[in-house]
Amino acid sequence: MEKFNIKRFCNTFKWFFCENRGYCLKWLLGIMLATTLIQMGLIIMAMHNVATVENQQPVSPYTIAVALANSMCILLVFISLLVVCTNVFAMLKNKQKRIAFLTLPATNLERWATAVLFAVVFMPVCVVLAYVLGDVLRNIVFCVQGKEWLFGVDTFMERIATVSKRSLFGYLFKGAIWLWVLSLYVLGGTWFRKGAFVYVSTFLIALTTLLGYLANVFKSEILTFLVDGVSKGQEDYIAYSLLVVVTALAVFHFWLSYRIFTRFQLITSKWTNV
Repeated sequence: MEKFNIKRFCNTFKWFFCENRGYCLKWLLGIMLATTLIQMGLIIMAMHNVATVENQQPVSPYTIAVALANSMCILLVFISLLVVCTNVFAMLKNKQKRIAFLTLPATNLERWATAVLFAVVFMPVCVVLAYVLGDVLRNIVFCVQGKEWLFGVDTFMERIATVSKRSLFGYLFKGAIWLWVLSLYVLGGTWFRKGAFVYVSTFLIALTTLLGYLANVFKSEILTFLVDGVSKGQEDYIAYSLLVVVTALAVFHFWLSYRIFTRFQLITSKWTNV
């Protein structure tokens, strides 16, 4: 079983999904209820403090409150996505499940790809779906009270679009940054058994702070570019070079995660997986 086999991979993913159904359900219900309650609470508070804004057409306090509440909920979604990526091998903390997973009739690549696909693709879809369901549930509650049906995510994105207009390359660069961040959290979740989210988050905060400090001290255009990202359609050689570097780093992190996974043992240390 040295080669990657699609049928065997599908069977491995099916087993992995069945073992983590309860985990998915907890995240789905948790994010949905959190979204509904946070939106309802923030909207009720904001509606009493937001004045009507005149901009060609009157914008009701309810519309503004929905946009503000969803900005907080979208932050919750982003954090949740990072947490689920960090929990890529969370099920292996259980000794019996660890033995079962590591002894499945599949190659290391198939087992690793199953866990990463579940954490990076399937679980984020569940988180986003939970957010949408929570937004719908909030709409139902307020519609019963006579408010208009207003999707929060649409309102929030419309307000962002009015103040942030980027080029196609800018979106590609942001996508590469996001892929790199996800790969870093997957790597942290592969290496550490405990505290991976805290460790990786601390590293990113320290790295961002260091880059900001160096950019301010040395007035470097490259460092400023790293801190501020692509803005005003900057598409020079520095921009393209950084896009390639960031993408390559993301691929390297995934590769390193796989290499660490190949060293997993049935009995491991308390804090790391190797």
